Amino acid sequence: MNRSAVITGAARGIGFAIAKKCLLQNIDVIAVDININALKQAEQELQQFGKITTFSVDLSIEKKVQEFANTVLHTSSVPHYLFNNAGIGGDMLPVWQQDTEKFKQVMDVNFYSAFYLIKAFLPAMLENKITGKIINIASMASFYTAPLINSYVISKHSIMALSECLYHDLQAIDANIQVAVVCPGGVRTSILDENLQSAGQYETVLKNLNDNSRNFVIKFAKLIKKGMSADTVAEIIFAGIDQKQFYIFTHPDMIEIVTQRFAAIIEGQKPQTLNI
Repeated sequence: MNRSAVITGAARGIGFAIAKKCLLQNIDVIAVDININALKQAEQELQQFGKITTFSVDLSIEKKVQEFANTVLHTSSVPHYLFNNAGIGGDMLPVWQQDTEKFKQVMDVNFYSAFYLIKAFLPAMLENKITGKIINIASMASFYTAPLINSYVISKHSIMALSECLYHDLQAIDANIQVAVVCPGGVRTSILDENLQSAGQYETVLKNLNDNSRNFVIKFAKLIKKGMSADTVAEIIFAGIDQKQFYIFTHPDMIEIVTQRFAAIIEGQKPQTLNI
């Protein structure tokens, strides 16, 4: 029986690239995405490489996640890989201007979906003594704070903490489950498209910022639009898994961000807008 991988946010971007990489390694893919049309297109493009099954699931609803997991566990097999990749960018607004429901949506997709999926699949992986791997896609934003991108940053700090706590919990019971957290830098994905399409609002917000903060937000957007290809990210992820890395950095040159933030904390400085 082949190994299988559950991959969320699999219709596009990093998730699609991970799915393709799995299939090329003879790992069956269970692709999950809320966008049905994009999911169907992804299935058409990927089925030439191996066995792919698709599910359109609203991962922000725990009941839906559990129903999906039950279907997989009863009709297929216990997955060897769980890639928690689903993510959205959220509105680029000051904290006090954020719409509460939209903010919650970012947390639901970026953080709670991973939490729900781990709860849904990990017990079966442990019970069946699967040599499994849980890979959470975080961000370099897991290590810094910044103006305007608060919902995204907070969600990525949360997924980092979840990954580290999960690692400790599994180590405490000597479980044979590898945990990794991926920290991409700039990657060419569609995660900021909605923000950049709302040009009027985006430009209005930028006008209210000082030069330092405005330059950061502009650089952040460019970093995404002109970043590394998702295929290259997938290669780095699998190399990191093979080397049993916990923190997998796609852009080693950006690790300086970690040093900057923790140095500021240790030295008792105020939060700084980082130079990315």
